[in-house]
Amino acid sequence: MKKHLFTLFFLLSGLISEAQDSSLFLGDINTKWEFLFQKSSTDSVWLSTSYQHSIYCDLQANKIIPNNFLNENPDSFKWVSDRKWKYRNTFSLTEKILKKKHIVIRFNGLDTYCTVWLNGNKILESDNMFRSYEVDVKTQLKKGENQLLFEFTPPSEIVKQKSAQLPYELPGQEYSFHRKAAFGFGWDFAPKLISCGVWKRVELIYWGEEWFDDFRMTDVQLNQRTLTDSFAIIDAILNYKAEGNFWNESYPNRYTGLQIIDTANHIELIDTVFYLSRNGETTIHFKIKNPRLWWCNGYGEPYLYHLKFILNSGDGTQNLFTDVKNYGARTIKLIQQYDSIGSTFYFLLNGERVFVKGANYVPPDATMNMSVTREKNQRLISLAKDAHMNMLRVWGGGFYPDDDFYNLCDENGIMVWQDFMFACAMYPGDTAFSNTTGKEIIENVLRIRNHPSLALWCGNNEIKEGWFNWDWQRQFKYSFNDSAKIWSEYRNLFDSKLPLFLKAADQKTSYWSSSPSIGWGHKESLLSGDSHYWGVWWGMEPFDSYINHTGRFASEYGFQSFPSLYCLQSYLKPEELYLYSPALKVHQKHATGFETIQTYLKLDFDTTLIFDDYVYLSQLLQAKGMSTAIEAHRRAMPYCMGTMFWQLNDCWPAISWSCIDFSGQPKAFYYQLNRLYNTYLLSLTKNKNQIECWIISDSLKNTTTQLQLELWSFSGKLLWKKNMDLAIDAQSSKIYFQLAIDSILKKYDSSEIVLHGKLLYGDKILSNADYFFASPKNLKLQKPEVNFKTTKNNSGLPVAFTVSCKKPVLNFYISATMSPEENELGIIPSDNYFNLFPNEKKEIKVNGFSSYKDFEIDKIKVQYKCLNTLAK
Repeated sequence: MKKHLFTLFFLLSGLISEAQDSSLFLGDINTKWEFLFQKSSTDSVWLSTSYQHSIYCDLQANKIIPNNFLNENPDSFKWVSDRKWKYRNTFSLTEKILKKKHIVIRFNGLDTYCTVWLNGNKILESDNMFRSYEVDVKTQLKKGENQLLFEFTPPSEIVKQKSAQLPYELPGQEYSFHRKAAFGFGWDFAPKLISCGVWKRVELIYWGEEWFDDFRMTDVQLNQRTLTDSFAIIDAILNYKAEGNFWNESYPNRYTGLQIIDTANHIELIDTVFYLSRNGETTIHFKIKNPRLWWCNGYGEPYLYHLKFILNSGDGTQNLFTDVKNYGARTIKLIQQYDSIGSTFYFLLNGERVFVKGANYVPPDATMNMSVTREKNQRLISLAKDAHMNMLRVWGGGFYPDDDFYNLCDENGIMVWQDFMFACAMYPGDTAFSNTTGKEIIENVLRIRNHPSLALWCGNNEIKEGWFNWDWQRQFKYSFNDSAKIWSEYRNLFDSKLPLFLKAADQKTSYWSSSPSIGWGHKESLLSGDSHYWGVWWGMEPFDSYINHTGRFASEYGFQSFPSLYCLQSYLKPEELYLYSPALKVHQKHATGFETIQTYLKLDFDTTLIFDDYVYLSQLLQAKGMSTAIEAHRRAMPYCMGTMFWQLNDCWPAISWSCIDFSGQPKAFYYQLNRLYNTYLLSLTKNKNQIECWIISDSLKNTTTQLQLELWSFSGKLLWKKNMDLAIDAQSSKIYFQLAIDSILKKYDSSEIVLHGKLLYGDKILSNADYFFASPKNLKLQKPEVNFKTTKNNSGLPVAFTVSCKKPVLNFYISATMSPEENELGIIPSDNYFNLFPNEKKEIKVNGFSSYKDFEIDKIKVQYKCLNTLAK
């Protein structure tokens, strides 16, 4: 068959075209990108840049500003967001391309208010960074050199115009008038870096010489009609544009052939001929026999079918379209049913109730550097999988991730709770805003809907709670009519328009209008829907409050800690590394963050002014609080059926709620997740005068295990031991043992003992847990007697460690430095911040290290610390 000159670059379809010879990517080596830097009112210069960056990246690359995240820099660049900026792209075209019948330019992402000129002619005005634009440019191109000019207007100018049209102020209106990532306007985890730029790829797409080149596929949706053990029946809904010579005027439709091939199994699923309808949509049914199911992480294999579509001219002489599309055979549904307490909130995957274990995901880079974002996504999702997560919530104050994010979630079995991009604000209801928002939503729903990882669409983050619980109506002095109008516009967007869009484009995926459904200050928030419990941290309530404030599905909660010392040393000068230094304060965006950490820290630990130790203790504190919460959520199963903490990652080097810092270093809390989110969880907790030993299982199968409990003194003496053989039911949480505290404390000093538990399957440890009878700061820990061995590879790089001890060691932390600078290196052990007991040996692999060029291998110094070494 003759290769056609049609290509598909519509991101709506989520497909990867094989016919890339019919497009020119305006970001490759053959095109030239520049931006205009205005030195003064009379002096300006065009500087070299690249595509898919923001103005902050480009200014930094040209050494006009220093690194955005170093020292006190993040608060020094307000002038950048207040200016107008210009970009230009120069590219050359041949006569052959210009002869094509159809030529368009597709702008996949412009941030945000941008006027685009092509060879001096205005072709586009954009106002939404979350959507793409496509412009027919056939008549405006010329042979040889062509130029695109982009003029970006700062959002501050637009908000003045928009706000002047309303008789009242909107909560969050600095960003609520814009279809632009809200976190860039400053958040309690993010700096204020209001970006602009060409943040996604620009493409010139051309086709059209013969009759078949007047055909263009725009979208393929796979609609799973039926799924059983025996077969899956699927609709392939073909959406296309066809005009001109494509249609034979003698016939109302066009005779066409379609093959669908399961490429992994080399099975032809369908080979048929049919008529394409003139209305731009044709549906073809096909069947997969004995389908393999897609499961989330921990429940089974996330199996993906790679289906190849070949659309031809019917007689087989011409290809119209060839692409490969992923398909996962699964059903996912949010189940909400009234019960005697309130209403359920859980996900049903392939007919099985799933206990969700996950986190909230935020954009990985505050400067909107998309190349960095893609690299980090791969690392983050890999770490999420390794920590036994099965869901990520894409938070509504960022942006819709690219397809690579969802592809990674598909491949790794990570379900996606997808917020639409609305957060913590009230939004206008005028026609222009509604129009651009509608196009944004439809485009992103069409793009994301076919990913098997997609589990839920959520209208917004915390707007309903803000309206009813954050005192907005009094704060902004709304009249009765103002309040009624603003709330009506909210209801129109989230309760009417969004459901209608989803009904038209994605009827399979559940919709939840606002997260949370009820604010954390109301007891009803724990009885129905999802909950954002912020009594700990915001409410300054003790960690044990998590036990009595467990809702049906915990979709947000959290506690801050410092990032790793490696991360801090990468962005702060040595003389700035002390508590409350001006530079350090810039990297804490919560108004009372330092004070809150210190208040909680004093309850459990001996505080210190030694900076390295403070960083370490802050991470132990976060791990303690989050462990209390997650264990409480899992013990409450099936009343509670999900826990997603705030937050997975950082967008810059910050003191924040993340479990993985900006440099990619896992915190102490992340390492705890390997235990907390494992299929089996052993939880030791106090209930009145009893220690309760809970066994929690997410497994879909029954199993038999052994429970081992040991009472140790910190001097290294085994005081008591008990073994129990247990039968564990599938998806259950049960108390298997109770131990009276009084009987123990009559014999031993509470500050000198620890209860150590292990859940065993043969020689394999399924879970372990420790119960302390006193606060960490009151424990009489002994000096550690540790046997620590480092294994190196042939190059001298540490690749593994073996650790054993003679006395219980708490929160054992491994790090590496390079003498003589003594800065920490980016070492990522397979486990860290762990407790160790005399009858155990721990083997740890090095899963990651900073680049070889950053240090001299022969100068690496591996070291460790533990809570014992800090004890007085």
